[in-house]
Amino acid sequence: MYLLIFAVIIPPIAIAGQSLFSADINPDTYVIQFALASDNLPLQMLIFLGGMSATTAMIIVATFALSIMISNDVILPIMLARASSQQQALPLYRRRILTIRRLAMTGILMLSFLYYQKMANNESLAGTGVLAFSLVLQLMPAVLGGLYWKRGSRLRRLYRINSRLFMLGSAYDAAVNWLNRLGSRQRSISLRID
Repeated sequence: MYLLIFAVIIPPIAIAGQSLFSADINPDTYVIQFALASDNLPLQMLIFLGGMSATTAMIIVATFALSIMISNDVILPIMLARASSQQQALPLYRRRILTIRRLAMTGILMLSFLYYQKMANNESLAGTGVLAFSLVLQLMPAVLGGLYWKRGSRLRRLYRINSRLFMLGSAYDAAVNWLNRLGSRQRSISLRID
Protein backbone atom coordinates (compact mmCIF):
# COMPACT_ATOMS: atom_id res chain seq x y z
CA MET A 1 0.00 0.00 0.00
CA TYR A 2 2.86 2.33 0.88
CA LEU A 3 4.54 1.82 -2.50
CA LEU A 4 1.23 2.21 -4.32
CA ILE A 5 0.59 5.59 -2.68
CA PHE A 6 4.02 6.86 -3.68
CA ALA A 7 3.70 5.42 -7.16
CA VAL A 8 0.52 7.44 -7.61
CA ILE A 9 2.08 10.65 -6.21
CA ILE A 10 5.29 10.62 -8.27
CA PRO A 11 3.91 11.19 -11.83
CA PRO A 12 2.03 14.44 -10.97
CA ILE A 13 5.13 15.79 -9.21
CA ALA A 14 7.30 14.90 -12.22
CA ILE A 15 4.85 16.46 -14.72
CA ALA A 16 4.48 19.63 -12.66
CA GLY A 17 8.24 19.88 -12.16
CA GLN A 18 8.94 19.53 -15.88
CA SER A 19 6.39 22.20 -16.73
CA LEU A 20 7.43 24.69 -14.02
CA PHE A 21 11.22 24.36 -13.88
CA SER A 22 13.94 24.65 -16.50
CA ALA A 23 15.81 21.66 -17.86
CA ASP A 24 18.93 22.38 -15.77
CA ILE A 25 17.05 21.58 -12.51
CA ASN A 26 17.73 18.02 -11.35
CA PRO A 27 14.43 16.05 -11.33
CA ASP A 28 15.45 14.45 -8.02
CA THR A 29 15.01 17.85 -6.33
CA TYR A 30 11.56 18.81 -7.64
CA VAL A 31 9.87 18.59 -4.21
CA ILE A 32 12.50 20.87 -2.66
CA GLN A 33 12.25 23.23 -5.63
CA PHE A 34 8.46 23.46 -5.17
CA ALA A 35 8.99 24.52 -1.56
CA LEU A 36 11.66 27.07 -2.49
CA ALA A 37 9.48 28.52 -5.25
CA SER A 38 6.49 28.89 -2.92
CA ASP A 39 8.13 31.47 -0.59
CA ASN A 40 6.34 29.76 2.29
CA LEU A 41 8.81 29.49 5.17
CA PRO A 42 6.88 26.89 7.25
CA LEU A 43 6.53 24.67 4.15
CA GLN A 44 10.24 25.05 3.39
CA MET A 45 11.16 24.11 6.96
CA LEU A 46 8.78 21.13 6.92
CA ILE A 47 10.19 19.77 3.66
CA PHE A 48 13.78 20.33 4.84
CA LEU A 49 13.15 18.51 8.14
CA GLY A 50 11.32 15.68 6.37
CA GLY A 51 14.13 15.20 3.87
CA MET A 52 16.80 15.42 6.56
CA SER A 53 15.08 12.88 8.81
CA ALA A 54 14.47 10.48 5.92
CA THR A 55 18.07 10.56 4.70
CA THR A 56 19.48 10.31 8.21
CA ALA A 57 17.26 7.32 8.99
CA MET A 58 18.25 5.58 5.74
CA ILE A 59 21.94 6.13 6.42
CA ILE A 60 21.73 4.91 10.02
CA VAL A 61 19.64 1.82 9.27
CA ALA A 62 21.65 0.78 6.20
CA THR A 63 25.01 1.32 7.89
CA PHE A 64 23.97 -0.53 11.03
CA ALA A 65 22.52 -3.47 9.07
CA LEU A 66 25.57 -3.77 6.81
CA SER A 67 27.98 -3.65 9.75
CA ILE A 68 26.07 -6.45 11.49
CA MET A 69 26.10 -8.50 8.28
CA ILE A 70 29.84 -7.99 7.85
CA SER A 71 30.63 -8.93 11.45
CA ASN A 72 28.25 -11.93 11.64
CA ASP A 73 28.73 -13.40 8.17
CA VAL A 74 32.33 -12.55 7.31
CA ILE A 75 34.52 -11.76 10.31
CA LEU A 76 32.97 -13.87 13.08
CA PRO A 77 33.14 -17.20 11.16
CA ILE A 78 36.83 -16.54 10.46
CA MET A 79 37.47 -15.75 14.12
CA LEU A 80 35.63 -18.86 15.29
CA ALA A 81 37.40 -21.09 12.77
CA ARG A 82 40.80 -19.92 14.03
CA ALA A 83 39.90 -20.20 17.74
CA SER A 84 40.19 -23.39 19.75
CA SER A 85 37.11 -25.03 21.24
CA GLN A 86 38.00 -23.70 24.69
CA GLN A 87 38.26 -20.12 23.37
CA GLN A 88 34.93 -20.45 21.56
CA ALA A 89 33.18 -21.23 24.83
CA LEU A 90 34.51 -18.12 26.57
CA PRO A 91 32.53 -14.87 26.13
CA LEU A 92 35.61 -12.93 25.01
CA TYR A 93 34.22 -11.97 21.64
CA ARG A 94 31.77 -9.28 22.79
CA ARG A 95 34.30 -6.43 22.73
CA ARG A 96 35.91 -7.67 19.54
CA ILE A 97 32.56 -7.90 17.76
CA LEU A 98 31.61 -4.38 18.87
CA THR A 99 34.97 -3.08 17.67
CA ILE A 100 34.59 -4.89 14.36
CA ARG A 101 31.09 -3.46 13.91
CA ARG A 102 32.29 0.05 14.67
CA LEU A 103 35.17 -0.31 12.22
CA ALA A 104 32.77 -1.71 9.61
CA MET A 105 30.45 1.27 10.12
CA THR A 106 33.35 3.66 9.69
CA GLY A 107 34.50 1.86 6.56
CA ILE A 108 30.99 1.80 5.08
CA LEU A 109 30.52 5.51 5.70
CA MET A 110 33.93 6.33 4.20
CA LEU A 111 33.26 4.21 1.09
CA SER A 112 29.81 5.79 0.75
CA PHE A 113 31.31 9.26 0.94
CA LEU A 114 33.93 8.35 -1.67
CA TYR A 115 31.20 6.98 -3.94
CA TYR A 116 29.24 10.19 -3.47
CA GLN A 117 32.28 12.33 -4.31
CA LYS A 118 32.94 10.36 -7.48
CA MET A 119 29.38 9.85 -8.70
CA ALA A 120 27.37 12.80 -7.37
CA ASN A 121 27.75 14.88 -10.52
CA ASN A 122 27.55 11.95 -12.94
CA GLU A 123 24.56 9.98 -11.74
CA SER A 124 21.04 10.90 -10.73
CA LEU A 125 19.13 9.24 -7.92
CA ALA A 126 16.95 7.44 -10.47
CA GLY A 127 20.05 6.15 -12.28
CA THR A 128 21.44 4.77 -9.03
CA GLY A 129 18.08 3.09 -8.35
CA VAL A 130 18.10 1.49 -11.80
CA LEU A 131 21.65 0.26 -11.15
CA ALA A 132 20.61 -1.28 -7.81
CA PHE A 133 17.57 -2.92 -9.39
CA SER A 134 19.67 -4.38 -12.21
CA LEU A 135 22.11 -5.74 -9.62
CA VAL A 136 19.29 -7.50 -7.80
CA LEU A 137 18.08 -8.95 -11.10
CA GLN A 138 21.61 -10.18 -11.87
CA LEU A 139 21.75 -12.03 -8.57
CA MET A 140 18.22 -13.44 -8.73
CA PRO A 141 19.06 -16.71 -10.60
CA ALA A 142 21.74 -17.57 -8.05
CA VAL A 143 19.46 -16.75 -5.12
CA LEU A 144 16.58 -18.79 -6.50
CA GLY A 145 18.95 -21.61 -7.41
CA GLY A 146 20.34 -21.60 -3.90
CA LEU A 147 16.86 -21.79 -2.42
CA TYR A 148 15.31 -24.45 -4.63
CA TRP A 149 18.14 -26.42 -6.27
CA LYS A 150 19.22 -29.04 -3.75
CA ARG A 151 22.10 -30.53 -5.74
CA GLY A 152 23.61 -27.21 -6.81
CA SER A 153 27.22 -26.63 -5.98
CA ARG A 154 28.10 -23.84 -3.57
CA LEU A 155 31.27 -23.01 -5.49
CA ARG A 156 29.36 -22.83 -8.77
CA ARG A 157 26.89 -20.35 -7.25
CA LEU A 158 29.72 -18.24 -5.81
CA TYR A 159 31.48 -18.27 -9.17
CA ARG A 160 28.32 -17.15 -10.96
CA ILE A 161 27.60 -14.40 -8.45
CA ASN A 162 31.18 -13.08 -8.60
CA SER A 163 31.34 -13.23 -12.39
CA ARG A 164 28.03 -11.36 -12.69
CA LEU A 165 29.21 -8.74 -10.22
CA PHE A 166 32.43 -8.33 -12.18
CA MET A 167 30.56 -8.02 -15.50
CA LEU A 168 28.10 -5.54 -13.98
CA GLY A 169 30.89 -3.45 -12.46
CA SER A 170 32.85 -3.47 -15.71
CA ALA A 171 29.79 -2.44 -17.71
CA TYR A 172 28.96 0.32 -15.23
CA ASP A 173 32.54 1.62 -15.26
CA ALA A 174 32.58 1.61 -19.07
CA ALA A 175 29.25 3.47 -19.19
CA VAL A 176 30.45 6.12 -16.72
CA ASN A 177 33.69 6.62 -18.70
CA TRP A 178 31.74 6.88 -21.94
CA LEU A 179 29.35 9.46 -20.42
CA ASN A 180 32.30 11.47 -19.06
CA ARG A 181 33.98 11.48 -22.49
CA LEU A 182 30.68 12.43 -24.13
CA GLY A 183 30.21 15.28 -21.66
CA SER A 184 33.75 16.59 -22.22
CA ARG A 185 33.21 16.51 -26.00
CA GLN A 186 29.98 18.47 -25.65
CA ARG A 187 31.73 21.05 -23.48
CA SER A 188 34.56 21.42 -26.01
CA ILE A 189 32.04 21.79 -28.84
CA SER A 190 30.13 24.48 -26.92
CA LEU A 191 33.40 26.32 -26.21
CA ARG A 192 34.25 26.30 -29.93
CA ILE A 193 30.84 27.68 -30.80
CA ASP A 194 31.15 30.46 -28.23
